[in-house]
Amino acid sequence: MENDQSTLNEGFRLDLFLVQFKSTFLKYTSPFVIIMFTKFIHIMRECLFISSLLTINVLVSGQANFVKSVVINNNGDSIYGNIDYRNWKNNPNTINFMNAANQKQTFDASSIRGFYIPTTHETYKNFTVELDLLPDDQDKALNKTFIDSPSDKKESFFFNW
Repeated sequence: MENDQSTLNEGFRLDLFLVQFKSTFLKYTSPFVIIMFTKFIHIMRECLFISSLLTINVLVSGQANFVKSVVINNNGDSIYGNIDYRNWKNNPNTINFMNAANQKQTFDASSIRGFYIPTTHETYKNFTVELDLLPDDQDKALNKTFIDSPSDKKESFFFNW
């Protein structure tokens, strides 16, 4: 019982100290400083609120958007499942696919013939092109480092058909 009483007395003394400190702080501080401090606290709260909104926006935009789709493999077989659809402005290099057994796979253009998304009526087909890797400048093209190395490279891409 005596120990509890001493704890209460210490807590009371701390509260009393804080009250005295606050009244002393307000007594010897100019109104201008108090107003500026209050505005600073208000601005910090707004910054915290805005940064919280931005963080939530980043977390939400990073979520997957799986839609029903059909992938055509290189053998010509159809695989039904869902593609992580990203409203592509540019043709994708790879796609994330989840089959009927909920197994995730990543396909690039060389590993499948194409895919179809029925909800958006978008068809992407695999096209393989040969790229000429020789430089445009004739002097650089005649440099013997390019003569000994192959100048063509095959590259596969998805094109929206």
